[in-house]
Amino acid sequence: MLESAPLTLSAVANVLHASDDCVKLIDTDGRLRWMNRGGLCAMEIEDFDLLEGGVWSDLWPDEGADKVRAALAADPPEPSHFTAQCPTGRGSLRWWDVTVIPVEDTFGAHFGYIATSRDVTERETASRSRDVLIREMRHRQNNTFTLAASLCSLHAGKDPALRDFALDMGTRFGAL
Repeated sequence: MLESAPLTLSAVANVLHASDDCVKLIDTDGRLRWMNRGGLCAMEIEDFDLLEGGVWSDLWPDEGADKVRAALAADPPEPSHFTAQCPTGRGSLRWWDVTVIPVEDTFGAHFGYIATSRDVTERETASRSRDVLIREMRHRQNNTFTLAASLCSLHAGKDPALRDFALDMGTRFGAL
């Protein structure tokens, strides 16, 4: 089917424009050369001309910039994937799931990258909220076990038989 389709750069660009993901062409120097309409929308960018030719890693905070530079630094170039935070053009901080793939010309020479970024803010926010909740639940559980062990010890008082039981239960609660 593709053999019969007129595969012009314009046709490929139209296909990429249809994506809601942020699709970018990056040159070998790490500079932005093109971005699809869905990407401009997702990144809240009004005018790509303001970004064209800029260094892609400069758009990212430190941790994300390091990941971008690492993705572009592989020698030989190879596909890479990372998740990081990056603000949009309007300053909205979002999480992005990014795939970077080297692109070759018809002679097999590396001439840049296609980078696809998907907004995964909801997923990352939910994951982080879940992690906080799990840590809080573990903390409360540990407090409950500590309280139970203390109550056993308090109840045992100075009775040797009960004290041994209380120590054993305290050890068991601690293991939980």
